[in-house]
Amino acid sequence: MKWTGSYDKCHIDHIDKKRWLFAMYTICFGIMVMLVFGRFLYYGKSFVGGADGLSQVAPTMQYTGQYYRALLKNILQGNLQIPMWDMSIGFGMNILQVISFDPVYILCSVLFVHDIAVGIAIFDMLCLYLAGIMFIALCYNLGCNRYAALAAALAYIFNGYILNYCMAQNSFLRLFIVLPMILLGVYNVTKKNRYGIFVLAVLYNITLGPLNIYTIGIVLIFCFCMAYIFSDRKKGVADFFSYIWKPVLIYILEMLVMAVFLIPTMYKVVSGGRIGNASINFQWLYDVSYYRSLFHGLVGVDEIGIHGYIGVTTIAILAVVCLVIKGNKSLLEKELCVCGVAALLIAIFPIGSYLFNGGIGFNHRFLFIIAFYLCIVLAVMLPKLFELEEREKKKLCISILIYLAFYAVISVWSDKNVDYAMEFLLLYIIFILFGKRVKMQWVLAMICVEIAVFSYIIYEPSQENVIEKFENTKYLEEKISVKQLSILQNVSDGEVCRVEDIRQKSTKDRDSNLGMRSGYSALDGYYSFMYDDIISTMSDWGVSQTGAPFNIFDLDNRTALYTLGGVRYMIREAEAKENIPWGYELVCEQDMEVEGKNRTVQLYRNINALPLMYAYSGYVLEDEYDQLKPYEKEQAMMQGIVLEDQSDIGDTDIQPAEVKLDSRVVLDKEEILQQIKEQLEQRMVEEERSESPIEITDDGLICKSSKVILTIELPETYVGSESYLYLEGVRYYPESSIKYKEYLLGENPTKYKENTFRYKSRKDAENSDLKSKITTTFGKNKKSVLVWGKGSQYDTGERDIVSNMGYHGTTAQTFTLQLEGRGEYRFSDLKVIVQPMDSYGENYVKLQECRSTDTQINGNYVQGTVVTGTDRMLCIAIPYQKGWKAWVNGKETKIVKANGMYMAIPLKAGGNGIILHYTIPGLKEGAMVSGITILSLGVFGIVQIYQKKRKKDAR
Repeated sequence: MKWTGSYDKCHIDHIDKKRWLFAMYTICFGIMVMLVFGRFLYYGKSFVGGADGLSQVAPTMQYTGQYYRALLKNILQGNLQIPMWDMSIGFGMNILQVISFDPVYILCSVLFVHDIAVGIAIFDMLCLYLAGIMFIALCYNLGCNRYAALAAALAYIFNGYILNYCMAQNSFLRLFIVLPMILLGVYNVTKKNRYGIFVLAVLYNITLGPLNIYTIGIVLIFCFCMAYIFSDRKKGVADFFSYIWKPVLIYILEMLVMAVFLIPTMYKVVSGGRIGNASINFQWLYDVSYYRSLFHGLVGVDEIGIHGYIGVTTIAILAVVCLVIKGNKSLLEKELCVCGVAALLIAIFPIGSYLFNGGIGFNHRFLFIIAFYLCIVLAVMLPKLFELEEREKKKLCISILIYLAFYAVISVWSDKNVDYAMEFLLLYIIFILFGKRVKMQWVLAMICVEIAVFSYIIYEPSQENVIEKFENTKYLEEKISVKQLSILQNVSDGEVCRVEDIRQKSTKDRDSNLGMRSGYSALDGYYSFMYDDIISTMSDWGVSQTGAPFNIFDLDNRTALYTLGGVRYMIREAEAKENIPWGYELVCEQDMEVEGKNRTVQLYRNINALPLMYAYSGYVLEDEYDQLKPYEKEQAMMQGIVLEDQSDIGDTDIQPAEVKLDSRVVLDKEEILQQIKEQLEQRMVEEERSESPIEITDDGLICKSSKVILTIELPETYVGSESYLYLEGVRYYPESSIKYKEYLLGENPTKYKENTFRYKSRKDAENSDLKSKITTTFGKNKKSVLVWGKGSQYDTGERDIVSNMGYHGTTAQTFTLQLEGRGEYRFSDLKVIVQPMDSYGENYVKLQECRSTDTQINGNYVQGTVVTGTDRMLCIAIPYQKGWKAWVNGKETKIVKANGMYMAIPLKAGGNGIILHYTIPGLKEGAMVSGITILSLGVFGIVQIYQKKRKKDAR
């Protein structure tokens, strides 16, 4: 076929330009991936790393791949039952806590379930590639120069936010795909009246979950408003609604179609403990360190606030200046100016964080929007930088000189180097001065070189060394699966039970989700939407071994809590600095190589283990239970089941339990503080100082040093007991070193010492992480407790902490208390508690009299048999949640919440066959809404086709 005519020639050029652009992007992407991430291959590093790599990122992909493989296998075998609940997820939770509906993620997880390092690497690269494709598509539709679009796309996908943060937290990479995709959809709707991309973008965004729907939704609303304001329509309220009714209707219909997914995930969010859990400290302005980081971090590697990064190419700064100084702005440039003002406001005022986090927390992850904005400005303005008139060039140079002066001052103030970024900025200025004689290919090459240098600064061990946070590929698989748990293959236990791994590490290095990673059941979990009942129960019990409130490491080896939770086996390494709880006996030892080192792994069995179902003969009402101290609550639960209301017992004849407490306070607050005071006075004499590192106040302690170790003496030794350090109503108020300048400098400091202190205090302010660590060492038992400070996104206000210093046949007579964190520790009480184990054993004997001996879990069903001589209340040690239904001897029975977070059902005397079934809350309602919507759309489509056919026939 021969093409003729100007239209056809234009069409061919149009297609060629598009193909060239995407082909060149693919080539450049491949080259840049090797330049930026080749260092991972060289150093043998995986893309699993950071605080959440082992506990969330890697096991989530592994679990998702296993889930979809099993689901597909079931369907092929004719089994249409969908797994909705899994005992290995946290304490036993909804599968929506883990699995993803992102098609790219599902593909990678299914294909590489047996090689997670490769699966995550491919997922990350695919996300980056698709993000660049979407960005280029948007730039293409905006009419950007092809080299400018290519350069801006590379700057977009290799910015500081991605390299510093998203490579470890790869779920956020999806935002970089959906943001340009949704804006491309808006452009097509408002400029071309085409809805295809918009529909796909909304559908994809919905699969990413409610938080992304919310975040991108804010941007979507803003963009539609901007498009309307800058349109040539006659403005008015009625006209505005006629302008947006169709995209709004489409958006709503898509949400209704996806209701089968959306309603259950929305329920997961609102029933999670993260919403409203953090005590957010409202403020009108950030402190000065934030603004320093923001300015320096525009083109640098700085973390801005909490989890905030930008780090774009320096020529983007020139593009923004060009946008501001340029006269006769086009409509697109005017829109970018307004968007720039909005971006500036959300970046400099805390309202941006409150808005984009939706009240769930306080962080600066939303700054990825600023990076996107800077890159779009770069794509639009890059060619115009080289077309400036002499007068505009002078304005640009003056503006950049002012910028450089500010950059130098802030760098010196923050004690940062005036780094490579400014060198590239000056090179770009030189390019601009040559104007149209500079080819865009040169600029593209220079941007690629800058990105490569930027990544070198971030990842190289001799520089920022972010790569250190990532796990070595060699040992990744055994770390994910917790190789030590392979010792469980030495036992055969037909009954369902939980296991615990107590390899004690520093709090910083600890990880969670033992069950999901190993396939066993455990009592830990790290999920952003951990059930609210679990989080509040951990708080009621004063559990100390948590990271964030929704990150639970373990139940602190507290014997009663493990027994009540059905923990039968415990694994530890022989050299672990943590005592085995009372009642656990050594079953076997096994030497194995773990991470290239020979380890002796020990397996212990709880001789007083309870199954997941056990029955009480008495109850304790919550009103009475709430009056107890956290360490007394576990004693109460050993004697009677805790119920919210007396009506929960149904028509059974169960009587209130008479709770007997035998824990003893062996050191009270006054005695502990007196010991601390005497030690501090002695230190001041020995060190010849007039000021102490710790100041005792009416509310607690003020710690002026970053680390203080104190020795506390007990009045006597104690036999056969667990010992607890109890802090009531504790809250940490972090302070910078500058507040305690006089103490830290000492008397008559030299000028050199003052200058050094000033330097260090600035560094402390920049690197403050708003948390402290309280560590006790009692005999061989070492225990660290993480306490988030006021102003942190994980601060929940005052909390009670019970730190278990271990079970001891005979205790030592002293323990050390170490405070790591400068600032004020306020608490209403401080005690050392001793809990004898004699009464625990007696209470256990009563509980094990009536228990299920055949508890089984089959898919979404839990079943067992309990024979009882009297009416009792059955406790099921599985977290309570809407979605469970129970039948006793074939009759549906109401489930009530018990012992804070578990389930309970009343039992009559005799034999009781119990069956519990779980359905994801909201799934039926969502399926109904989706079905009705799809059916309605189908009918509407058929009617439309029929009407068109009739009109055609009528002609």
